Amino acid sequence: MRRHPSHLICLFLLLLVCLPPLPAADGVDDNKVDMALAKDLVAKGVIKPFGLFLDVARRIQPGQMVDAYLHFSREHGFYEYEVYILDNKGEIWEIEFNAETGKLIEHVRETD
Repeated sequence: MRRHPSHLICLFLLLLVCLPPLPAADGVDDNKVDMALAKDLVAKGVIKPFGLFLDVARRIQPGQMVDAYLHFSREHGFYEYEVYILDNKGEIWEIEFNAETGKLIEHVRETD
């Protein structure tokens, strides 16, 4: 029985969605979560909403948020929010939280 090419495409897409992401070649953990998955994780109670972390990050480090994302940390084994804030001296600060518990993981100044 010959299979139609669309079956192979569906199988490929199913595997792509079900398999965990591979680590980046340079060893950097860059498993960013897309918006749809993030909303689903919040709705299921797996992680806390990002707004809670942004408020805390701004209290810890005054300034303007310039970047933020959610990713799964293979190193720690849980979802993390990373928030990057530009202070009034022009320095960027990284603030990392456990997205599941709310615990602060790291607050460091980014270096070149």
